[in-house]
Amino acid sequence: MLSDDRRDRTRRFFGRRALARIERAHVLVVGVGAIGNEVAKNLALVGVGRLTLVDADTVELSNLNRCIFFREGDVGRRKVHVARRALRAAAPAIEVAACARPIQEAPDAVWDADVVALCVDDELARYYVNARLLGDGRRTPVVNGAMGRTWGEVSVLVPGLTACLVCLWSDDYARAVLSEEVRRKCDAFFQETREKFPAISVLTSLVGALSSTEIVKLLAAEPGELPPALGQRIRYDVRRHDLAVQQLVPNPQCVDALCRKRRAASRVPRTQESQHERFPQSGRNPRGR
Repeated sequence: MLSDDRRDRTRRFFGRRALARIERAHVLVVGVGAIGNEVAKNLALVGVGRLTLVDADTVELSNLNRCIFFREGDVGRRKVHVARRALRAAAPAIEVAACARPIQEAPDAVWDADVVALCVDDELARYYVNARLLGDGRRTPVVNGAMGRTWGEVSVLVPGLTACLVCLWSDDYARAVLSEEVRRKCDAFFQETREKFPAISVLTSLVGALSSTEIVKLLAAEPGELPPALGQRIRYDVRRHDLAVQQLVPNPQCVDALCRKRRAASRVPRTQESQHERFPQSGRNPRGR
């Protein structure tokens, strides 16, 4: 007999308790381009109760080859508003908030999230998200998705406990990212080259799927059954189907002073059995506090 419960198959996968935690969860999605489209779509369909979308950009015609939510009639409209409309149609029970600002200008309320999905190609935004998560002391996990010409990668981090988002940055690179003059030049270069940068839907779908998988593992809070890849970077290259999983070692000389300070204060071992032991504050039952 066919079930009339739209979450029947999802419940069979996760179990009732884990799905209930997912349904109570709030995920902040920073960046609603190609990867952000995929992440938001997957989280909505799996049953996440609340999404907050943050992106200041508008839909461009060149986005349409890889963004499931956007249509030609949406060109010029804010990405977050178009995505919110599509998400509500796909998952009527979901609560979706849209913030059409850069993450640096978003209100404090957006940070009341169980997990942050970072889906941007902006290093300054990445630095800001990292600093914000380190500064609030809540140990909120962040799942960072990125891609190149033929590869995609996802990192699962808890800044201050695991490596942070900038632990691999050199001092020179950090200075360049934070330099206004360098940033202006990079922005100009990016504006000139972004339409030429190759990007296809199969690769953004792959990164979105990997990101969503790790986010759902964190929300389900079932480390014995679905252990998240905490402190790891997963990279997949489509050329020869190479898959690499790398442990990201925290940098004791990280360019972010808060990272160094938080790690010294936490004294948490690098490997633990339980997700809850790794980040007991944000490894809680989502929205159940």
